[in-house]
Amino acid sequence: MYNVVQLFFRFCLCLLAELHLYEAILQRPNIMISARYATYLTGESVFLECQTTADFTIHGYKFFKNNVEVGGGMEASTMNKYRIRTAKRSDAGSYTCLYWVSDARGRQESEVSLPESVSIIALSTSPLMKFLPSYITFITGENLTMECEAPTPVDVTIYRFYKEGEELKGPSSHKGIYKLQNVTKEDQSEYTCMYWSPKSKREIPSTQSAIRELYIIDPLHPPLFLVDPPSGRIRDGGNVTLYCAAPEEYERTKFHFLNATDEIISVSPYKHQKTAAVTINMRKSNSTSATNYFCQYTAEIKGRLLLSPKSPQIEIIVIAAGSFLWLIAIGVSAGIVVLLILLSLIYWVLLAKKDKKKDTEEAKPIRNSRACLAIQSAVS
Repeated sequence: MYNVVQLFFRFCLCLLAELHLYEAILQRPNIMISARYATYLTGESVFLECQTTADFTIHGYKFFKNNVEVGGGMEASTMNKYRIRTAKRSDAGSYTCLYWVSDARGRQESEVSLPESVSIIALSTSPLMKFLPSYITFITGENLTMECEAPTPVDVTIYRFYKEGEELKGPSSHKGIYKLQNVTKEDQSEYTCMYWSPKSKREIPSTQSAIRELYIIDPLHPPLFLVDPPSGRIRDGGNVTLYCAAPEEYERTKFHFLNATDEIISVSPYKHQKTAAVTINMRKSNSTSATNYFCQYTAEIKGRLLLSPKSPQIEIIVIAAGSFLWLIAIGVSAGIVVLLILLSLIYWVLLAKKDKKKDTEEAKPIRNSRACLAIQSAVS
């Protein structure tokens, strides 16, 4: 009887030893994320790995998200990796894993690993791309400052600027400022910017800003300025028509007619119109005076209003009524004098021709007498 009890006691000790050893062997695994961070962007791939130092054959693994098994039956696989191909917000959570072995005594599972938090976030809100000055149309030779403005409050570590997708680098570009000095036609393009902000030990980029188009033009040319009548001499109370023509069509063009001191009138014609004309009644109650007139135009080019250089000036003379009559009288008198001179010249020419004819007729008999004397001498 004693021997039976001793054998049973030894058997129990061996069984407890084996169970303790087996439990020691099925140690808790570790779940690891392949990247150095646990924050992922929507659309990225996430790789999780269940790691253990056991040197025996493992028959399967299980992965859990918030204590619910994921992976669609990974227990039948010896793969110790779990992949989220295209991360979504719903994939965020706390992930754990375990492994299991199977032998004659059945299936035994390890303890569950400690959890790893996984965050799935979207790209940060896009920044605002600003031009200073605020318009998008610039004249060659002008300066432009681009500013990338992140929404507040956001801790920004770096900014980047892009010209049609190609990164631009400058001394202040990482601070959200990029400057273009003396712009040329080569700078005409589409520009965007982005920023990066730290979140969960990772730099998270923003979405790109809205595209800002930069449009570069040559300086405006002066307009063509004409008057009718072309002489520019207008009687008091008469009308003069002023014509102003831009060298090319613009989205909107406003014409300005000016004299030496003031703007007389401005005209806003229809879209894409190149010319404008105004008729002005000229009044001058005192003596004759002369005033220089010219025109300019304001062109709207992609939202920016630009004033052209001045046209060449034309002098317009307004002649008072009294002065005009005196001028008529002087003109008539001068015409009469010229007519009298012409008549006198004609008279003297005709008189000279008459005297010449008379001298010719008186000389003819003398020549006949001499001929007669010569004949008589010959006869004698």
